Amino acid sequence: MTLNSSALEVLKSTSRTFYIPIVRLPGKLRSAVGSACLCFRAIDEIEDHPHLPADEKIRLLNGIAELLREPGENAKGAMKTLFAPSRKALPKVTLNICSYAAMAPRLFGR
Repeated sequence: MTLNSSALEVLKSTSRTFYIPIVRLPGKLRSAVGSACLCFRAIDEIEDHPHLPADEKIRLLNGIAELLREPGENAKGAMKTLFAPSRKALPKVTLNICSYAAMAPRLFGR
């Protein structure tokens, strides 16, 4: 999967500083860097959230780390379950982290 136009729009709206150099990168490199940037933004939104208690931030960040280490077939469902208690407080970029992570290409043929 590659970085689609919707993801590029989110990237543009959340990371204007990085958007221009990222869209100028060639194919797989653009997808890899754009995907990483969106995932980092999603995580940063949790870390910097002014209304989430520290224990909730820790729960979310540990859950995301676990799911990204071993995504499996049910990653989106597991992420939805993970986010459920805080869903209303989380921005769209965070709620879509699974989709953005899936847009990273396999660069070294695993």
